[in-house]
Amino acid sequence: MDYALMEKYDRFGEVGFNAGIFLKGSWKKQNDIYSKLQSEIVPAGKKTIVPKQTHGSNIVILGDSFGNDGIAADGVLCGNGDYCLTIKTADCIPVMLAERETGFFGAIHVGWRGLAGGIIENLYLSIKNLDMNFNRLYISLGPSIGSCCFELGGEVAVLFDDGFVTADNDRYFLDARGLIKEKLLSSGASKNKILDMAECTSCNAKKYYSFRRDGHAQIQMVSYIYKS
Repeated sequence: MDYALMEKYDRFGEVGFNAGIFLKGSWKKQNDIYSKLQSEIVPAGKKTIVPKQTHGSNIVILGDSFGNDGIAADGVLCGNGDYCLTIKTADCIPVMLAERETGFFGAIHVGWRGLAGGIIENLYLSIKNLDMNFNRLYISLGPSIGSCCFELGGEVAVLFDDGFVTADNDRYFLDARGLIKEKLLSSGASKNKILDMAECTSCNAKKYYSFRRDGHAQIQMVSYIYKS
């Protein structure tokens, strides 16, 4: 496999997990990425979970029994080592997380609709219900559109805290990564366990797919996480 087409999310190995993201490449279709993931990365016997992302704020907790890939959600949490969780992004923020103590891990797709709709708050409630501890979580924010390029209309900009919106005449730009990190810290996450790739997908055409830049995203990046 050409590993230049993939980057690892740092430090998850410290808590017994493997996580990474497949980048822009010579993929012909989306399933090419999943085929590579399943055949060359994920250990035999693990089932790859591909949720139907709704650009909402729903978080699903995946139990031990799961018969198909019919999950409609933008976040999945799981404690079952037989599963590999995945999410697709092409400007939205992939948030990957894991905790050694409970063995739970998660993959969260955060777009502006989900962020405005409370997906990070729903993540906090889900984690509390699972007796997880935000302070012990390792959390990675993958590449996403940056505040340099994340332009919103005024009617959307008002949904967010002014501290994360930059106004330039009648143009408004959102620092979504900054807002996510602030929400995570306010929920009790440890600053030194939050890792941010901090690269803008729209600015890096050779490396990343970007819906905003290209006007379409037939193929998206795929982030994954599983227990090692």
